[in-house]
This record gives sequence, structure tokens and C-alpha cells, in this order.
Amino acid sequence: MLHIAVIADAHDRFPQSVADAISAADEIWHLGDVCRATTLETIRRIGPPVTVVKGNNDFFQPWPMEMTLERAGLSFRLIPISPSPNQAGKLRHPLPWPHPCPSG
Repeated sequence: MLHIAVIADAHDRFPQSVADAISAADEIWHLGDVCRATTLETIRRIGPPVTVVKGNNDFFQPWPMEMTLERAGLSFRLIPISPSPNQAGKLRHPLPWPHPCPSG
């Protein structure tokens, strides 16, 4: 079974207790507002592969605003803010509603 740690809103704070809690995950998905690239490097040092999308406070980071990942035959849209049903069609790559959509 695949274990994915989904976190968001680090805002340049990443307590050791969070690192300890997610270190056994197979992957880490950060859904926006990491803020500084150095914070992302701290998260990456935990060990599992990290996927990140840009939040509204990640001003100059090159990370994507959204992405879709396939895991175990399922498609997951990673975005920093969960869209309402009437906003889902405004995403760069709309998915039908409802769909798995982890958000920060």
C-alpha cells in the first residue's frame, strides 16, 4: 500500500514533529505556501520524494500552480486551494466534478 503524506502551508516553518510524523511516507505532497526554497530543501531531507505546487505566498518560485499525478490507477489533482464546483472548470486542465483533489 502506498502512503502519501499531504501537507501544506509551511510558511517557512517546519517543526521536527511534522518531519517525524511524515518520514515513513512513500511520498510527500506539499500543496502550496512553502515560501522559501530552503524550506523545501528541509522537507526534501526527510527522505521520501517531494512533489510541490505553488501557493499564493510562493511568489518567485518556479513550481507549478497545479498538477495531476497518477497513483495506483487513480488520478489526483494537486492545487493549493480547493475549487468550488463552479470554479473547477476554470482550472488550467479541468477535471470533471467530483474528483480527488487534495488542496492546501
